[in-house]
Amino acid sequence: MRWDGPVEAGAARNLLSGAPKVFTVEEWPQALNVLHVAWNRVIRRELLDVLGIGFAAGW
Repeated sequence: MRWDGPVEAGAARNLLSGAPKVFTVEEWPQALNVLHVAWNRVIRRELLDVLGIGFAAGW
């Protein structure tokens, strides 16, 4: 998958199907081929605040 190419339904499931439950990118570099977007992740707001990450009004 490329950022400028089509996104296939279920691509992340296929790419990560053999991944261990917990891993680093060094251990499982295929994770970098998954499109990571904010709307398909659950992240504690506290973590975003600590990291100084925020969303503009309306997002």
